[in-house]
Amino acid sequence: MFLLDALLFAGLAGPIGSGGLHSLADDFRNRNIPARVLNWTEERSVLSTRPPVILVGHSAGSLTTLRAAALVAPRKVALLVTYDIPFDHTCPSNVERIINVRSGTAWGKFTCARAQNILATDGLLVWHVNVETRHHATVLSAVASMGRETKVEANRSRV
Repeated sequence: MFLLDALLFAGLAGPIGSGGLHSLADDFRNRNIPARVLNWTEERSVLSTRPPVILVGHSAGSLTTLRAAALVAPRKVALLVTYDIPFDHTCPSNVERIINVRSGTAWGKFTCARAQNILATDGLLVWHVNVETRHHATVLSAVASMGRETKVEANRSRV
């Protein structure tokens, strides 16, 4: 069992442009991780989560993940996932790992060793990048490895 919450922030077009977030939220729930898909303006929702948290955003929702991470600092953000974030960014100090998927070179990158910048070279349109569930595999793999790390840490604390 994971001890995480996941908040997923849609972009300006809401569910029309960020529809893949709902299937990713379902994938989190299938792994016993509570997940909510929210509007890009609802960053304060992070204040009701328990640490560490997973933050996911698409387009303007990606910018919301950065604001949400800043709101909870110095609490830990276990994973921050962005799809087509505008502009390049530095990595927030309280974020352990970043996965940034972009559908073209015009979209932003993160500049730190904790960030994995993925250029989706499959010719998808901007708003399709997170609708295509094949890009979710990287996120789910990261979540699975976090679960293994959490179990190891829990076992160490019992010794």
